[in-house]
Amino acid sequence: MKRAGSDDSLRCSFCHKSQDVVGKLISSPSDAPAPAGFAPVAPTWEPRRLYAGTYDAAWQAERAPFLPKDFDARFFQLAPTGLTTGQLQGGEPVELRGLTPNGLLSFTLPFLDVRAEYRVERSVQERRAILDTVTIEPDAGRLVMTWRAALRCDKKSLKVREVHTSVMGTT
Repeated sequence: MKRAGSDDSLRCSFCHKSQDVVGKLISSPSDAPAPAGFAPVAPTWEPRRLYAGTYDAAWQAERAPFLPKDFDARFFQLAPTGLTTGQLQGGEPVELRGLTPNGLLSFTLPFLDVRAEYRVERSVQERRAILDTVTIEPDAGRLVMTWRAALRCDKKSLKVREVHTSVMGTT
């Protein structure tokens, strides 16, 4: 999905891309249209692999096993270009056209205030989780939303005793 216009609505860009792809049929052996589809992009495929960073001798000597300095978090994005958006909060309107037998499917993403509470040694630290992934399965009538929270703990990772998650409120 991608943001459409200034109204912050989300629209499935496949509908637009399919028109572009159909309008540019392969007519000669030298034609190379951009791939289009819904499947996850493998980590070895462009553009994902371009974001992985440099794993050379300098990385091996100075940074391993940590990520390289030129690592880009976009590497973790599995969705094809055109099916991604900026940071979602919940509450955004969604429109899917041409993906269901009934035509238009529209709804608003629910807003959930998800928190993670980490117990590290004798202290408790709370983090607000961010909405990380939205998966829409129109044929199944299913919406899956995944949140992510993180606690920087470096060498204290073995001292994390518990992690509790909670939902503070919904709309």
